[in-house]
Amino acid sequence: MPKSYCIFEIQANGSDSNSGLFDPSLFNSTLSTSNGTSVTPSVTASNYTFVSSDIGNYLYIRSGTNWNPGWYRITAVNAGAATVDASIGNVFQPNHRISTVQGISTTASASSGNWSVDYTQNASASKTYTDLVITTNTITIQSTANPFTVNMIGNSIKISGGTNFNTGLYIITSLSGSNAVLDRSVGTVGATNGSGSMGGALATWNGYTTSIYGGVSIYVYIKGSSGTFNWSGTPTGVNAVSSCIGYSSIRGDNGKPLIRLSASSSAFTWSNRASYYNLIIDGQNNAATNGIINSNFFLENSILNCDFRNLTQAYNVPSGCDVHNCTFDNCVSMSNAITKVFVNCVVKNCGGAVNSFYAVYNNIFINHTGRAVYNGGYMATVSNNTFHNISSHAIDCFFGYSVQSWKFVVENNIFSNVSGNAIRFNGTGWNHLNFINNNAYFATSAFTDNYSNAADPNQPPFISRNNVALTVSPFVSAANLDFRLNNEIGGGRSCRGSSYIGAYPLTTTVTSQDIGAVQSSSNPIDRNLAPTSKSLTIKQGTTSYTEFLNLIGTGYTIGSLKAYYTRVGSSPVEISLTSQTVNGAWTSGGFVEIDINTMPGIYRFDVPNAVFSSGSSSAILQISNLNTGDKAIIIYKFQDPQNIDLTQTFSASNVAQTVGDALNAARSSGFGRWTLNDRTLSLYGADNTTIVKTFTLNSSTFPTERS
Repeated sequence: MPKSYCIFEIQANGSDSNSGLFDPSLFNSTLSTSNGTSVTPSVTASNYTFVSSDIGNYLYIRSGTNWNPGWYRITAVNAGAATVDASIGNVFQPNHRISTVQGISTTASASSGNWSVDYTQNASASKTYTDLVITTNTITIQSTANPFTVNMIGNSIKISGGTNFNTGLYIITSLSGSNAVLDRSVGTVGATNGSGSMGGALATWNGYTTSIYGGVSIYVYIKGSSGTFNWSGTPTGVNAVSSCIGYSSIRGDNGKPLIRLSASSSAFTWSNRASYYNLIIDGQNNAATNGIINSNFFLENSILNCDFRNLTQAYNVPSGCDVHNCTFDNCVSMSNAITKVFVNCVVKNCGGAVNSFYAVYNNIFINHTGRAVYNGGYMATVSNNTFHNISSHAIDCFFGYSVQSWKFVVENNIFSNVSGNAIRFNGTGWNHLNFINNNAYFATSAFTDNYSNAADPNQPPFISRNNVALTVSPFVSAANLDFRLNNEIGGGRSCRGSSYIGAYPLTTTVTSQDIGAVQSSSNPIDRNLAPTSKSLTIKQGTTSYTEFLNLIGTGYTIGSLKAYYTRVGSSPVEISLTSQTVNGAWTSGGFVEIDINTMPGIYRFDVPNAVFSSGSSSAILQISNLNTGDKAIIIYKFQDPQNIDLTQTFSASNVAQTVGDALNAARSSGFGRWTLNDRTLSLYGADNTTIVKTFTLNSSTFPTERS
């Protein structure tokens, strides 16, 4: 059995006859490299010669001095050495994240690396067997046609048949010569004609219930780029702590595979704590389709970033789960579960209620059949949700005698077009205190009921304040599913900045939050977080140019920002930022904030000369904080210089009414003397002797025109 955890791979073009499992806890310690920091390093192993069939599979590095653990795709093999892709973003790490550093090791030379080759991430099995024999003990097998080698350690073999073989999935834990030592007994000594396969991805998740998984964690990776999955039936439940994780091309990229179900089918069933990430499950409107079923482990299940479509029931986890960042569309019943936390979800055209006893916040419920949120006698906080077109009660809270110390908090929600009550309280029990604050409601049958019977000693006390009755729809266009707040008086404007907290006591901090799930910049002090941009015309070839930038954030240093520029017809070029002082001499890439107190967010930036060099008509420059999205963008348009030669000559004779005539007239009037003899005005050349032009005036004393 696996020592700690194991990983399954599922691909649409895989096969359930493949083994599909890899155990990362098993390895060799013989790996070396001499160019480990390269983007395409090569490796060798003292006890294995890499072969061409390894190409396309993944070198797994578990640990070792100066080694970077992860899965590296083998791209080439030459003379027994394997070349791998070690580029940023293409390596999956054991912590289930994508690499952010280049190279297979932190130093060029590294040795004694702990390694194996993972053969599960391709559609086809790496090896198929028909001649397996159980040798000296019940856990050791051999194959004459395909001898076992050390690179297979940690992989699994699926035994499909053979005389006196036990079919099932087994892990190769070590080698005895060219024989494989498995994790448990595979049959009786002397068994022959064993058949099976090693490596390759599964096509479906049918689960495994053998003791191989007791006490370990299972990670099931489902590759979306391999195609659409078409599943039928109900898989066998797995009694192991498990995570089902979708991805597109690289494990950890958060892509979502599409799983389609036929009638009377379920995508996943489990009987231990489990988590589900990045999945699209579509029941195709077939009868009796279920997305996720898990009947065990109270409150220890999670569903994150999943989409449920056209199902009879999206998820059935009666023991409890958290649901984050999911969508539910056209599901007959979205849930039959105790949902601890339901956050950042969209529920559209569904039935069934979120049965929550902790928190429901930042969700949108649209066109819902029946009640949307039900609290079956537990405490709950329902906050910052938007409910639109609900056929029954939006929130249904039940009081029970067994929960006398708990409370309900319902605040900052928008209720629109609710046929029942926006908030319904029922039951004969009581609890200590309830808050109903800062909610807004429009076209709702009733805001609340069943909490005003002051004569009932079991009735809990309520605090109800700042709830707003709207006179018009608060949304930009509910018909087009645009639930941003409009600016209508009595509508969206009444919800903007009207949530419970407007300022934090004991501080000078002012804040704002809108009622409902969708937020806008409501408070006048809120800043626009859109990129700051400007366009300038500048001389091509400009050098030592300093720019001033306006960023939203303050206190930025060169380590927290990235700068790039590109020119027409060129690829982006990263600018190396350098620490600068406010009054320092220009330095390419120099960067500094002017003054965090008097001019916060204003930064000096010394633009590299290459941005303005010849050969292009324009350039664009961007400085950004990749974590916050804060950025400044500058567009430079280059202006070609206009050169005028002031020493060039021109003819003194010219055609009348031309530019030359005007220049001659200007020269004649600007370089010699003028004389007036009666009504004759004479203009002389530069020698003050030659008359170049004469005019006749209409008067010798008070002339008003010439001829």
